[in-house]
Amino acid sequence: TVFVWAGKIYFKNNDYKQAEKHFTRFIELSEDIFSEHYTMLAEAYLRNGKFREAVTYFNSAVKLDPKNKAAVAGKNNAQHLLTKNSISDA
Repeated sequence: TVFVWAGKIYFKNNDYKQAEKHFTRFIELSEDIFSEHYTMLAEAYLRNGKFREAVTYFNSAVKLDPKNKAAVAGKNNAQHLLTKNSISDA
């Protein structure tokens, strides 16, 4: 749909805030959400430094499709960054 395509274009052009906005809107409005959609939103959150949100949406992606390698790798990366930043904030 238009929100996914717009999100992909913004993501490709390194405008992760707009990508996040469009992927979020798609998920809010769509009844047919696949693992890949959650992965795209999680990647945008990750690029925006929102590690906790990224982990949440990577988890949703993995729950829908445990074989989604991008989601599994992204989840591990986001969890690592979340832990790393939590330690450095302490």
